[in-house]
Amino acid sequence: MMCKTFLYSFIFFLLFSPAYIRAQSNPPNVSSTGPSVGVVGTVVTVFGQNFGATQGTSTVSFNGTVTTPSSWSDTQIVAPVPSGATTGAVRVTVNGTVSNSGYGPIFTVGTPPNISYTSPSVGTVGTMVSGT
Repeated sequence: MMCKTFLYSFIFFLLFSPAYIRAQSNPPNVSSTGPSVGVVGTVVTVFGQNFGATQGTSTVSFNGTVTTPSSWSDTQIVAPVPSGATTGAVRVTVNGTVSNSGYGPIFTVGTPPNISYTSPSVGTVGTMVSGT
């Protein structure tokens, strides 16, 4: 009876443990973004590993705001900064596992400059210009 129980346990281990170990040993990892600063709509490349060859149900987010990527590979994702995004970690979630344990490179969402006036309004190369 003991041998039979051991045999069933061993077979169960062989069938199911490798898949679990494999899934848990390669979590997604975000190493950097390019650029690391931008406004809503800026196209950003997320660099890292273990994202998966295709997106499937995986997601990429900017400080919790999910975006729609235009390109996805195991090591790079290209996506715009989504509306409503704020400064914070860039995260990739694959099969429910969040990259970098929920931490990651910080992307700074800024506001675009608004220049309404320059002085002088015309000049040659090298002319000092001030703006507001």
